[in-house]
Amino acid sequence: GAETFIADLPNPTILPQATGLDPEGLQEVTDRVTAYNGSLRAHATDHANVHVVPLAAEAQVIADEGVLIADELITADMLGGLLSLDGVHFSDIGYAFTANVFLREINAALDTDAPMVDLEAVVAASALSPSAIAAAGRDPEACR
Repeated sequence: GAETFIADLPNPTILPQATGLDPEGLQEVTDRVTAYNGSLRAHATDHANVHVVPLAAEAQVIADEGVLIADELITADMLGGLLSLDGVHFSDIGYAFTANVFLREINAALDTDAPMVDLEAVVAASALSPSAIAAAGRDPEACR
């Protein structure tokens, strides 16, 4: 009976490495993620206490447009700030962003007012923000 929050999976095409993958293999993974997300939503509707967090849609916006945080454009590109140096897992910025996606859903579903993570502070402190990468002598644009 506990309130449960689970995120759907982002489309793997947002990852920087996706451009170098075999198109058929990438399509197979994309199809599996789509099927998983559909199944997750279908099963969640059977339980009023299960909430699907729309991480896929939020991550897609960053992949397509980026998001401006603390005057920095955060993207899903390599060295764009959202992902760690492996280009797969979230960076501290990406995890803070994910936490806020969860917090919005939790607040809406439970009529609470839990404070959001201060993304500007996370970006300012992050060694993986585009400005920190540039300050370390690397050009984030060179990886796009």
